[in-house]
Amino acid sequence: MAIERPNLLLTAVLVLCIVRLWLMPIASSFWVDEMGTVFVARYGAAHPSLRAAPQVAESIYYALPRLTERIAGTSEAGYRLWSLLAMGAALFLIARVAAAVIHPQCAWFVVFACLSLRGIDYQAADARPYALGACVAAGGVLLLIRWLDSGRVRDGAAFAVVAALLWRVHLVFWPFYLVFLIYATVRLARGGTPVGWRQAVMISLALGVALLPVAAHAVALNREAAAHVISPPPSLGALSRSLKLGLIAGACVGAWILSGRRGWRLFTV
Repeated sequence: MAIERPNLLLTAVLVLCIVRLWLMPIASSFWVDEMGTVFVARYGAAHPSLRAAPQVAESIYYALPRLTERIAGTSEAGYRLWSLLAMGAALFLIARVAAAVIHPQCAWFVVFACLSLRGIDYQAADARPYALGACVAAGGVLLLIRWLDSGRVRDGAAFAVVAALLWRVHLVFWPFYLVFLIYATVRLARGGTPVGWRQAVMISLALGVALLPVAAHAVALNREAAAHVISPPPSLGALSRSLKLGLIAGACVGAWILSGRRGWRLFTV
């Protein structure tokens, strides 16, 4: 099948964006938190120095930099490669989610919207667990959609496995489970899925059981959370800025402008 010229153009622009925003910073010096990743990878989570902040090493992510440490030593590019690959996979999965829940032809639009977010570009070249978390979260959403569309138990089990990994990537990802809950509840309440409440409850219980060990540990760590606060809680203004309302408004305007057949053809996947 021949590839349309607009797709080739957009692919070239995407590659240029990734090279400039993700690849070029990959060999720069580590910053403070990345040195924490190096410490955990080299000395392990049981090192006495981590007793003051045991939550630092609570992530399955550190298996990846440990592999880099064994193969390539303390290499900035080697350590950050995992985040770059994870964010690339996350970008692909987010595009698939957008095509499934918004419009089949909006994937390219969403990809470039993501590339305009500073947090995504920063985390793609950051030797920390957040890019892996974004990848697992996006994969969980896509599997949740597939399960609710198909009604197959195996799709629900796949969603539960991936969703159970998310909190194990980093403890800060616990609010994302509200996304899973809200989307599934709305679909079930509207009857827009072959999944029945019984199957949904079974999958949810399986996920809850898988998360119990992480939840118990998180509660134990939360007792000492106040001792690790280094900045005041964010304000309502910071929350508003984090929601990227300007980007959402711009995306809505862009979607309206491109809603004609000729405009959408540029973003056809």
